[in-house]
Amino acid sequence: MRPTGRTVLALVLACAAALAACGTSDEDEVRAVAQELRRALEADDGARACGLLTSNAKRQLEGDCARRVLSIDAGDVTADGELTLRDDRASLAARSGGRARAVAFVKTDAGWRLDDLPLSTSVQGSERAAFYERCWREAGARIATRASDLAFAAAAAAPTTVVREDTVSAKGDDWRIFYTFAGTRADPGLREVIADPSIAGAVAYVEQAAARGDVVARARDCAAD
Repeated sequence: MRPTGRTVLALVLACAAALAACGTSDEDEVRAVAQELRRALEADDGARACGLLTSNAKRQLEGDCARRVLSIDAGDVTADGELTLRDDRASLAARSGGRARAVAFVKTDAGWRLDDLPLSTSVQGSERAAFYERCWREAGARIATRASDLAFAAAAAAPTTVVREDTVSAKGDDWRIFYTFAGTRADPGLREVIADPSIAGAVAYVEQAAARGDVVARARDCAAD
């Protein structure tokens, strides 16, 4: 009997818990988990989807995981996007409805699991700021905590800014600054954030941006277009 696609997927997932016995790579396993998660979401199978989340991702749902996990848009999880692997962490690019996202996975004792929820999921207040901060860190950007971190931008004449739902992206001569709003969900203003990053929910920056286009692109993709 020829194995079905579901049988093959089950074998790949089993390999995640026993790498020594199976020849699949980390990349294969991450993509298999992403595919399984997407199928669970499309089938409205919350319990099955929750089994593919880390405890950190479950905490972000703030309640009944099997019910709240279904707020994730299945279109935000794809198995064939660009994959970045760094030790026991992975970032899988996805694009849905014209919006780019990076979905984070972590390698656990049970195999690879989704660690950060896609931004379309309801994540509130400080947790949302922490979400952006983690994404920006993983993209390779640095996190600003004091004015001296952003001193390079203090004298910039007229940087270009793009305001999204709850984030701002600022472009200078050879730098980028990204920040998300604090609990008020109101933009405190770029100049104010440069003078005091603590007034924003989270602030990230990239210097020598022209030579670090990959970092800029990943950091920009942390927020919906």
